[in-house]
Amino acid sequence: MKNINKEAFIEIQNIILEHDYREMSLLSKKMNYLYIKESAEMILKNISKGKIIISTGFYEIIPKTIETDGPPGAFSIGNAITELGGEVIYLIESHTKDFIGKDQKTIIFPNTTKEESLKFAKNIIKDHEPSALISIERCGITEKDRYLNISRQDISNYNAYIDVLFDLHKNTIGIGDGGNEIGMGNLYEYISSSDKYINEPTISKAKHLIVTTVSNWGGWGLAAALSLLSNKNLLETTKEATDIMQDQLNLGAVDGANFKSELSVDGFDWETNENILLKLHTLISKYLS
Repeated sequence: MKNINKEAFIEIQNIILEHDYREMSLLSKKMNYLYIKESAEMILKNISKGKIIISTGFYEIIPKTIETDGPPGAFSIGNAITELGGEVIYLIESHTKDFIGKDQKTIIFPNTTKEESLKFAKNIIKDHEPSALISIERCGITEKDRYLNISRQDISNYNAYIDVLFDLHKNTIGIGDGGNEIGMGNLYEYISSSDKYINEPTISKAKHLIVTTVSNWGGWGLAAALSLLSNKNLLETTKEATDIMQDQLNLGAVDGANFKSELSVDGFDWETNENILLKLHTLISKYLS
């Protein structure tokens, strides 16, 4: 791994926390201050030891489809890992399968009982021997054994117990932007004791947590960190990112903030998203030049 000044990774964290309308920056101060670097290092240490499983897909019950936040960030991470020689499998539910390219390897996690889900999770580890697990914008279970979206609606009937797989593995990363995603359980005590965040947050933990304003930006940030450590720009261009997002819209995804089929994520227009990506490219160029 390339030796890069730690300030570069702090810059990445600052970029993906811009436009911080949910005060995720306060949560980041409760974490190790180099969390994006540690997450990328964990991936690179395990990339040749086995398959890396990436889980994503957040179902919205009103439009009855998934939101635009999640899969694009998952693809950014997955493409970076693949370019570095790793093997990626996307772990999803049946309502997300059409949003993952047919050329990608996938596992469909069934929406069943917790007991059956645990059996399924154990079989995933047995059959695929993953070296690391990554969750991006995946709803995590609460202490009341249910799943809540950011509007506090119960979406348990649409959410599989993918959490149990993360409980079984030691090399895990969770990426979230609201307090209800897998990994945010690392900060459960702080989130649950503050009136700034979701009532009844998740208890689902991960070894490494990445907090961000938009989960896709966290995926881009992780790809940027992998770029710095591997001395190679692995981040997609703004055109590639736009094409990925347009494909998701064509398949039926919607903005999770307004349920519109438009080039936006969590209410942020596409120009704002592009600017975040461009800032990450500028940073990569600065430190790799």
